[in-house]
Amino acid sequence: MIRELMKENIININEKNSRGRIFDSQNKVILSGTACAEFEFEYVQRSTFISFYSTKIRCQQASGRIDIIPIMISYQLKEELKEKSIKGKYIELTGRVRSHRKLKEGGDTKLDIYVLVSSIEVFDKKTQNADVNILYLEGIVCQEAKLWKESRKIDFSILVYRKRKSQEMDFLPCVAKGHLTYYEHELVPSKNVKIVGLFQSREYPNKHDDTRREKKMAYEIRAKKIEI
Repeated sequence: MIRELMKENIININEKNSRGRIFDSQNKVILSGTACAEFEFEYVQRSTFISFYSTKIRCQQASGRIDIIPIMISYQLKEELKEKSIKGKYIELTGRVRSHRKLKEGGDTKLDIYVLVSSIEVFDKKTQNADVNILYLEGIVCQEAKLWKESRKIDFSILVYRKRKSQEMDFLPCVAKGHLTYYEHELVPSKNVKIVGLFQSREYPNKHDDTRREKKMAYEIRAKKIEI
């Protein structure tokens, strides 16, 4: 599966001339699109005292579907950018998919999923006809697949180790459609799985007790290929 991408020079793009390994071997992402806003301060990592900044990029799929993808960048990488203003400019980046639980008002928590940027370039104009949105993940199924017959899709979740010898893991919700629904009975907890796909956003209506509705954004991994 991954060899097909290597032949197309997708996974190793921008890695060849890097000073070190850009990616973990289990978690690789390549994106390009238009910056929706400037970077804003997000938080300071307690263990390293490194500041992180976030924004979102607009990435259009070949089908015309548009995904709004959250990205996070370290202070050091942000300062290395020649372009200080990025809003409306074209971005090409590589990184890893990450997740963390965010505490909301009232004590509830929300799962945030984003791309932690490892390398980034900013251009005044679009450098290619189509935006790039591709990822490779290798993880462990932690939530068995659920089949939605009406839309012919399955939902499942995986855990991806941040490093080979680390106990830190990212919880990532995934969705697969079409012929991939045949994996429904194989995607069971503790099963190893490899995924080639993309990072996608999805709007959904959030209902309140007073019958009010508001649109919210969910983020997930869309599997295009699955290997078990």
